Amino acid sequence: MTCVVTTARTAEDDIADAASYIALDSPISSQRFGEEILLCFQRIAQFPESGQRVISGSVNFRRVRVSTRFDQWLVYFRMINADTIEVVRVLHGRRDIAALLREMP
Repeated sequence: MTCVVTTARTAEDDIADAASYIALDSPISSQRFGEEILLCFQRIAQFPESGQRVISGSVNFRRVRVSTRFDQWLVYFRMINADTIEVVRVLHGRRDIAALLREMP
């Protein structure tokens, strides 16, 4: 089963910020980051139970790495229903992820 993947505004902002940050060193790497984010979303759509389970407050998330090239970047997502996944954050692993997830509604 393939699910529909949606992105929360926070995830869209995370992706834009990450791409801008990466582009400071390498515009080509920034473009590759965007491409690999899309591939990651396709993998999540095909395998919605993939990744590590993360519990933050009363919300269950799953976490996967963007790719082997961008393995420091983590995608946090949750099942909305049987057919829909919401990507809620895309964060670098060195950030205070627990605090950022606690801020989620």
